[in-house]
Amino acid sequence: MIKQIKPVLAAAVALAMALQAHAQAPGGEPVPLDGTLSADGRSLELVWQEAQPLRARDVRLARRVLGATGAQSWVELDLRPGRYIKTRDETLTPGIAYEYRLLRNHGTFFSAGYWATGMDIPARQDHGTVFIALDDSLRAALQPRLARLEDDLVGAGWQVRWLPTARHAFQDPVTNLPAARALKAQLRTAVAAEPKGLRHMILLLGHVPMVTSGRVAPDGHDPEPHISDLFYGDLTGTWTDDGAGQLVHSALPDGTIELPVGRVDFALISDGDRDLELAYLRAYLDKTHHWRHGFLGDLRVAYGQSDHLRVEQFDLRNIVGPDAITPAGITMWAKASPGSGVWISASIRATDMSITRSSRSLRSTLAAASKRSTGGTTR
Repeated sequence: MIKQIKPVLAAAVALAMALQAHAQAPGGEPVPLDGTLSADGRSLELVWQEAQPLRARDVRLARRVLGATGAQSWVELDLRPGRYIKTRDETLTPGIAYEYRLLRNHGTFFSAGYWATGMDIPARQDHGTVFIALDDSLRAALQPRLARLEDDLVGAGWQVRWLPTARHAFQDPVTNLPAARALKAQLRTAVAAEPKGLRHMILLLGHVPMVTSGRVAPDGHDPEPHISDLFYGDLTGTWTDDGAGQLVHSALPDGTIELPVGRVDFALISDGDRDLELAYLRAYLDKTHHWRHGFLGDLRVAYGQSDHLRVEQFDLRNIVGPDAITPAGITMWAKASPGSGVWISASIRATDMSITRSSRSLRSTLAAASKRSTGGTTR
């Protein structure tokens, strides 16, 4: 696991890995890279001892400043002839974030891996604008925590814009789709009003309208429509529906996504229990606040061991380290709310990542515990 002094680098690493996840060589395999940064930040050891096959006929390593783009931005590093499984770069400068690219030639195909690292990376103060699309039916119950979330995001360098929206109409897709289109129109207008050159992101908070689109079978099952929040991230494509509340596209209409999209939504796993849904949201908003202010220590852990997500798993190694990735399909324990003394046992299924609860009593216990714990506000 790389050693870091400035935790802000984790966000940069996550972004870099997300951008590079699909940049593997055609016809090849991703390479599981691991790196160790020296205590002074001037030396990095890169290891790929889990790569398959272990030895390659030709190994090439290149480096560039993190965030640089274009083929010309890569600078080849000198490697002596040999079938490497590790190497060291002793030319790093603290204060600069670097990205590495490893290419391995096996004779019949290539494999590639990426790694980002650095020490004493300055914190960014101008991340851009995050648009928070809020299920407006939850506003009153969550207002103190929503104000705190905005304070935290502004403190981290984001401008915050709120977009109130209707709640998802689960049983009425014909009504639900116009609500989703109305939200997207709000978003498009808001983005157009922003200064040019800024980054923009959207966070769907609460049971914001979900759309289903296309008929695909990405995991081998029968083709069927799937929920896709990419609808909100694509501001330029034209999304057509079938007149019954469902979109018809199995791929992005114009092949591009303008905005990263995230969703925090506990409605489906609450099975219609509004108190439980609110309890989950309060616990989430408390936890993200506490994490941002360092109250919970270093929680750099992740899970996911499905063979369908090998590229993503290798990217996670860069962010949390190989020993902090937990296999899916296990029972995980999570505290209901900070200071409540209540812990939840949730079974995580690798197939759909849904959370199952053992009894109705857990719901009332969690809801009561969350109401007792409001969390503090740091300004």
